[in-house]
Amino acid sequence: MPFTRLVQELASEGIRCDDSTMCRYAEHVGATLGCIVDACAKEAREAAFCLRQMRWG
Repeated sequence: MPFTRLVQELASEGIRCDDSTMCRYAEHVGATLGCIVDACAKEAREAAFCLRQMRWG
């Protein structure tokens, strides 16, 4: 859901929040989980038979 729409939905429930706050939270989540996703992708490429045969850049 776009942040703008989420801000409107939260406002209808009496919760004040703005797009910039949610963008900051999304950036923090991405920075936190990015290394985990990269590690999972690396393991999958090394361990999965169907992915080992593919070339990755």
